[in-house]
Amino acid sequence: MGSRGLIRVVGLGPGVEELLTPLARMALEAAQDLVGYREYLRRAEALVSCEGKSLYPFPMGGELERCRKALELAER
Repeated sequence: MGSRGLIRVVGLGPGVEELLTPLARMALEAAQDLVGYREYLRRAEALVSCEGKSLYPFPMGGELERCRKALELAER
């Protein structure tokens, strides 16, 4: 059995950089892939550098698809 990726669910807070927790910032900076609602990914891009990361934006209401994509990415 090969190694698998790690899935982290990260809250961005109210969207102000100073209020993003250090653990949330570390998780976002360490991530290779970001999967989420498109507006939240835009907010994440404003809070941390997303250079070199793959972003997978989904529309509102795409919760199941977002979860499936995260699981798919973690299994590779």
